[in-house]
Amino acid sequence: SIPSLIANAKPEWFSSAFVVCDGDDEHHAIRAEIELADWFSHRIKPVGVTLKPRQGGAAAIDAAWKALSVYAPGTDYVFHVEEDFTFRGRIPLPEMIAVLKEDPNLANMVLRRGPHGAEGPGGYIGDDPQAHVQHLRDGIRYLVHDKGFWLNPCVYPASIAARGWPEHGHEHDFSAK
Repeated sequence: SIPSLIANAKPEWFSSAFVVCDGDDEHHAIRAEIELADWFSHRIKPVGVTLKPRQGGAAAIDAAWKALSVYAPGTDYVFHVEEDFTFRGRIPLPEMIAVLKEDPNLANMVLRRGPHGAEGPGGYIGDDPQAHVQHLRDGIRYLVHDKGFWLNPCVYPASIAARGWPEHGHEHDFSAK
């Protein structure tokens, strides 16, 4: 949620912002843009994109990536957040970017989420602990795997967006690509 993002990040960590509203509720996108512009102290003007009619997550990601290339060329890293995610503490964005800078073989850094759907109590990671190797770098603990590219929420090099999101695709489709 935008309020939990604002409560757990610093506005100076960002150089641009894109709000993609998938559906007919333009007022929702406008409210989000205003909320973010206030948080950024109007240093950054968020760009709003509304998809009409509702087109789904793949189209929303594609629209954000296209907006990135038009409105923020030269961006180094993207922090991807979907509004249904609530942050419960400080977002370690600078640390996530530091790990990506140190290890160019990593596609992205994803914050761990709770269980979803049929996953067990440890979530996706807890269901397959052998697939993840723990690392410690400069006091930053993180897990590495090669099972896929996940979005919610994550940071990744902006160059990844140039690959384009698969039409009607999900994270596993992008991972396969």
